[in-house]
Amino acid sequence: MRKATMRDVAQRAGVSVGTVSKYMNAPAHVNERNRAQIRVAIEELRYTPNALAKKLASGKSSTILLYMLFESEIGESTWLHHLPLVRAFNRVLDRTGFSLQVKIGSVSRPDASRAYLSTLIDEHSIDGVALFSSWETDPCLLDILAMRRFPFVLIDNHAATLSNRQIYFDNASMVDEMMGRLYALGHREIGFLRAGCAQQHMIDRVRGYRSFAEAHGIESERFMVTGEYTVESGYACMNALIDTGMLPTALIGGNDNMAAGACNAAIDRGLRIPEDLSLMGIDNSIVARATRPSLATVAPPTDKMGVAAIESLIALIEGRIDEIPNQVLPCTFVEGRSVGPPRKR
Repeated sequence: MRKATMRDVAQRAGVSVGTVSKYMNAPAHVNERNRAQIRVAIEELRYTPNALAKKLASGKSSTILLYMLFESEIGESTWLHHLPLVRAFNRVLDRTGFSLQVKIGSVSRPDASRAYLSTLIDEHSIDGVALFSSWETDPCLLDILAMRRFPFVLIDNHAATLSNRQIYFDNASMVDEMMGRLYALGHREIGFLRAGCAQQHMIDRVRGYRSFAEAHGIESERFMVTGEYTVESGYACMNALIDTGMLPTALIGGNDNMAAGACNAAIDRGLRIPEDLSLMGIDNSIVARATRPSLATVAPPTDKMGVAAIESLIALIEGRIDEIPNQVLPCTFVEGRSVGPPRKR
């Protein structure tokens, strides 16, 4: 049996196809007599509207895209950092009529990202997009969204070309405060384990480390070692630092994994934590709690970023606000047993 079409409904109801389309998307804009006739026709024909046709007619999909952009293969620490935000999105969207679409893209393929988003916008497949990345966002991609006046928000990231729509935490200020806490305990030789990548988070963390060191007369380059965001790399970096014979009294890991690896290497080399070396990590991951002694660390406001971003984006889509203001959210310091005052040497 042939499935009924919108044209069939219009003929049965004695109205135009345009009136039926208007009824499907904005019934209040159709007079009561025509509404009644259309309702009867739909019931008699058992008409089910085509979802795509309805979407194209209304220009709305009730779908929000979470577009996560990475540079290379996604590491375990990255997933641990992103998961709270995805959960926050789902928690908020469960209270709305919107659904969530998730896509993973590559920052090394900007042309593909531009084409992908342009297609979704042209097809009315999404009503808004949340761009989530720790790497620099393609300026041309942001220009496309801005020129089309398409609702979007940038999460965990900041862009020089934007004056709004950015919800993130300040990595430079975070490390500056970590340095300040160690400095207040009496540490004057403070090292930093950095990841050798162009990730925006790490660039800002190194900037915060160097800025504090320069302002307080700390030799930053002497105690900075480059590795990767892994436990194994932190272990190797710590061994390399010990082998130089120039051990700082305190060390900040680029993330919890690096700090945990450094902790293991230090203990294996006969050092006591925190008596001989104070250690701090970043992320407040399960690694920080599993390390012995437990790591002092910093918890990024990932869940709060997710809630703020999705609520603001929905408000923008629904026209309740004209713009999403920038929000720089604070981090939370988590006390551990890996930090103490320096011992006299």
